[in-house]
Amino acid sequence: MFTILMILMLASSMGFSQTVAKKESSENFLPLSVWYSGGKARAPMLSPITENSAAEWRIDLQKIKKLGFNTVRTWVEWASCEPREGQYNFENLKLLCELANEVGLKVFIQMYVDSAPDWVGKKYHDSHFEA
Repeated sequence: MFTILMILMLASSMGFSQTVAKKESSENFLPLSVWYSGGKARAPMLSPITENSAAEWRIDLQKIKKLGFNTVRTWVEWASCEPREGQYNFENLKLLCELANEVGLKVFIQMYVDSAPDWVGKKYHDSHFEA
């Protein structure tokens, strides 16, 4: 889990983070957000990318902006982002952030680490969740 958090922090410093064209004072920013993870995804998933994703998500985000929201919330699920140990996939998150920035929306990313990838249970036998 520490590794994925470090990767996300590094990724945000390399351009995944939002930079809004017009400068807003953080003192005056009041987030009005709606949950969105691309397409028809349900929490905690991000929609897989298809050939139509960019166009469809852009339209959705433009509608969200037009409705008066200034922020979208999305989830990052560990199992989806690191399906194999050390192999990370943030392409859908990157696309969502780029499109949101394009239409003038900020993005809140919620980390969802309850869903560990299958490889974690195989490698660390004592890591299974017990209720």
